[in-house]
Amino acid sequence: MGKAVQKSTKKGTAPTKTIKKDKAPVKKGKKGSAKSAKETGKKVLELGLLLDTTGSMMPWINRAKKTLNEIISNVVKSCDENLTVRVCFVGYNDYGMTPRYTIHPFTDDTEKLKTWITNTVKTVSGIPSGNDWPEDLAGGLNECLKQNWTEGSVKQVFHIFDAPGHGTQY
Repeated sequence: MGKAVQKSTKKGTAPTKTIKKDKAPVKKGKKGSAKSAKETGKKVLELGLLLDTTGSMMPWINRAKKTLNEIISNVVKSCDENLTVRVCFVGYNDYGMTPRYTIHPFTDDTEKLKTWITNTVKTVSGIPSGNDWPEDLAGGLNECLKQNWTEGSVKQVFHIFDAPGHGTQY
């Protein structure tokens, strides 16, 4: 289904970043970016779905996934054929947790993405998790920003979480 990518700064050290990515079709334009709204002639609405997937979310994870799928369905239903809806997903954990991020890149196949969210996304009770309340919200937002956003699109991010991000600690 997906592949894990690990990055490490020094030989023999633990990975500093673990990302689980699933491949999804991405509309390519110039320089490998998504086609702009001007190039396609259609307006584009892009949704970034951001979800805290740490162990503390375990009691709410199924409801959170259902809510994200409802958001996708309601947005698609409210749009007409002159608007393309693209959605990406970023689940984030905390420092020291594996996987650190669970990512599905932008896709306009919203039914496939909803199935992926339902079947793939789960909480991680990270050992070690840092044993603190704040989570890596800044890292999750950063991964969301790295996705293949379309130039000229309307952009929205929906975020579900139960704990704040770290302050200046990290």
